[in-house]
Amino acid sequence: MTPLVAQDSNLLGDATAILVLRGDVSTTDHPKFGARFLFERSTVDEEWARYSVVIYLPDGLLRYDLKVDVEKGALHFEETGREPSERADPETWVDTRRLAFARTIARSAGGQSKWPRRIFVWRDS
Repeated sequence: MTPLVAQDSNLLGDATAILVLRGDVSTTDHPKFGARFLFERSTVDEEWARYSVVIYLPDGLLRYDLKVDVEKGALHFEETGREPSERADPETWVDTRRLAFARTIARSAGGQSKWPRRIFVWRDS
């Protein structure tokens, strides 16, 4: 199997790490098991850091807009879509990971101007 290589923003600085996925993971965005989480920064201003979030699952995907309060670190998620549209709500572990990644982004930026541009990681359940 050809390894999949994706860039993963380092949460502690500007360095870029390379994530290589091998083994039982497909070479598309949709994994054979687990989930791939993509957080892409869209804007940052004095009040909010905004991210587009896509969670790739074996049977579909979930889309969210995330707003992080720059000063307080409060998280505001809004679901913007799911594919297929009749897909059931995500399993608890998916929501737990989604919130954990968002909290890590908020904590690592800590009110500074270093908000990660892009985070793309795979996690097993």
